[in-house]
Order: sequence, then structure tokens, then C-alpha cells
Amino acid sequence: MKLLVLRFLSVVVIFFSIYRVKFLFFPLALDRMIQLICILVYFLFIFKRGVTRYEIKLYGVMLAYFILVLSIPIIHSSYDYSWLPNTLNILLFMPVSYVLCIFYQRSMKLKFNPDYNAIGYICDSIIIANIIQLVFSFVFFLNSDFLNSYLGIVSLNDLMLERLDAFEYRMIGVGQAFFSGVLNYAFVLTILFLLPSLEYSVIFKNKFIYYPVLLFTISAAILTGRTSFITVLFLLMFSVFYYKIKLYKYILFVFMVPIFLLLLINTLSNFVDYNRLYDIYSWVFELFISEGKGLNSTTSSSDLLRMINEGFSFDSFFIGDGYLLAADYGYYKNTDVGYYRFMYFGGIVFLSFLVFYYYNIISVLNKSNCAFLRYLLLIMIFLFLVFNVKGVSMFDNYILLFLFPSLYYRSRSCCDKKLSIL
Repeated sequence: MKLLVLRFLSVVVIFFSIYRVKFLFFPLALDRMIQLICILVYFLFIFKRGVTRYEIKLYGVMLAYFILVLSIPIIHSSYDYSWLPNTLNILLFMPVSYVLCIFYQRSMKLKFNPDYNAIGYICDSIIIANIIQLVFSFVFFLNSDFLNSYLGIVSLNDLMLERLDAFEYRMIGVGQAFFSGVLNYAFVLTILFLLPSLEYSVIFKNKFIYYPVLLFTISAAILTGRTSFITVLFLLMFSVFYYKIKLYKYILFVFMVPIFLLLLINTLSNFVDYNRLYDIYSWVFELFISEGKGLNSTTSSSDLLRMINEGFSFDSFFIGDGYLLAADYGYYKNTDVGYYRFMYFGGIVFLSFLVFYYYNIISVLNKSNCAFLRYLLLIMIFLFLVFNVKGVSMFDNYILLFLFPSLYYRSRSCCDKKLSIL
């Protein structure tokens, strides 16, 4: 029973950390409430164990990040501080990672499995959280009454209010919609594809759970945003080389994904009318139906081409304009392309600091010498470099969840027996 309680708590913490939602009847977003509780637990334990050199290093990077983002709007007299909360992710997510590590340690005391390491435990909890998200997402997609009830009790941003009609053919989940859903699914799918490389995973051990979850997650990702095709294709190609999959098996799986998606859409015909079903099919396969011209219909692609033609002024290129948002709270310069928004905010200086910021986080995570984590980081780097062509894409909130599990993994291996984090 205690094992189930610990697993339940880890899933709840992960669910609301990844899928950020603010209910109208709560004063704070649920992820902030969980983060505050985790921060309290984290600092209570600090008096017992002290602070590691890795934590000090990351807090130093966070402080520099905060000062830079605070200074840029002051220098430009723009006073656009909309990015400032993102500079605190290390402070907000490191304690969450610590609490997850505590759940793992307590679980191992109750039922010890030498092959079940902290990273595998967190991955399984992430997949379970994803299964819960899939249930909600498909229920919302098939039943508009449930969707409308959900939309009536959560805080919606202006973008969602303007695009409510898109819910007719695009999937929405708890705390995710549109591009945020694409990013969340990219993270979860990367873990799912890498799960077989772990020493032990409860999810992968049960193949009758693993493969259906994989296929439904791929389908949900694509129904949420077509950019997910990039995630799926890249992960499939990666798997061929990493797992040395035979060509015929690879071709079989590649064909199985669209076939499964078509079967799923056909199954939806029992729940939705024909016109809506046609809209779903047309939207999902627009790129293929339009013979490769589907790219022209996406605003991000048009913005990218337009901004390339316009270019940057000398000052904007080096130190930006100090704006992320326009006066009407829309995107500055009417572009949602991530690279351009970063450049217009702080120029090459800000973009270079983001590289430095991620380098420091990844260097700490790599101390674990865990192959799974190494490939997870490499894939996330590649995917999010691509995603920033579409929109602002950051993945520090995802990988920071693995911070203390990776350090715990290191302390339990031959790498660093003296490292004490719990």
C-alpha cells in the first residue's frame, strides 16, 4: 500500500509539473502550489545534508540569468518582464526533482530492486502521468460536453480564446493545447522510445501496456500538433541506429503509425459526425493532401520567411529591442518564431547566454554517466533546436526533473560514493 501511495504522489507531482493548469477556484496554478511545497521540503532537508557543489553552480547560473533578463528591459526602457518567471526554473524545478528522489528512495526501502534505478522510477511515473493525460485528452476530443466543462473551470490565455474553434479538429489535454502539447509529447515520446535502454522499467516490462501507450501517444501528439510528425520521424530514425532494428521491422512500424492513425480516425466516426471527421482528417494530413504545399498554410513558416527577408538592425542583432510582447500583448513584430523572439528580446547576447545556461544544466546531468540520460539530452537538444523555428521552445523544465535522480544514480554507482543528497 505504501508503495502505491508513493507512486501516486510521484505521478501527481510530475503530472502537474509537466501539464501546467490553473483552476479558477484555486488562487495559484497547481504547478506553483506543488513547487512551493517541494521548495519547503527541499530547504528542510538542506539543514540535514548541506548543499552540493552542483546546486551552488546552478544557483549561480540562475542568478546570472535573472540579472540579465532583468537588465535587458531596463537598458531598452521597454520594461517587458514577461520572461522573468522563466529565469527561476532552477529554483522551482530542482526541489521538485529532490522530492521525486525522496519518493524513489522510500520506495526502494520497501521493495528493493537493484536494477530499478532512480532514473527508471521517474521515467515510469512520467509515462503513468502521460497515460492519465491521454485518457483526459481523448475524452475531451470525443465529448464536447466534457471539454466545455473543463474549459469552464480553468484559466484560458488570449491565444486559446481566439482559437477555440480549432478544438473541433485538434486535441487538447489538461494543461496543454497547441504548441505546448507538441513540446510535452516530444518529451514523453523521447522517454518512451528510450525506455527499452533502461536497466529496468515497469512500463516496458509489460509489453501489452508499453506498445499501446506508444501508439496512442504518437496519435495524440499528431492530433495535438502536426509538428509532432518531426518528433516521430526523428525518433524512428534514431531507433533504427540505436537499437539496430532490421530494415523490414522499421518499415513495418513506419507504415503502422499512419495506418493506426487512420484506424483511430475511422473509429472516431462512431462518436463524431462526418463533417468534423473530414476536418480532422484534412487537418492532420494537410501536408500530404496538398502535395507538400501544406507548409505555406502555417503562420510560423510564413513568419520565418518574412523575417529572413526583413533581417535585423545592427542594434537588434547584438542587444535586441527588449521586447517579447507587443503593446497589445501579442507577439512582438508579429512573429512567433522562437529564434526571432529571443533575438528581438536580447539579441545575440541573450541567445548566447541561453546556450551557456543549458550547457551548465546538461553538464551537471551528465555527471551521472547514464547512457539513457545522455541520449535523452541529445535528442531533446536536437528537437528543441528544430522546434524554435516554429515557436519559443525551452526544455529546462523537463530535464531539471532528472537532476537529483541523476545525482542519486551517480552516488549509487562507482562514480562518486561520497556524494550525499538525501
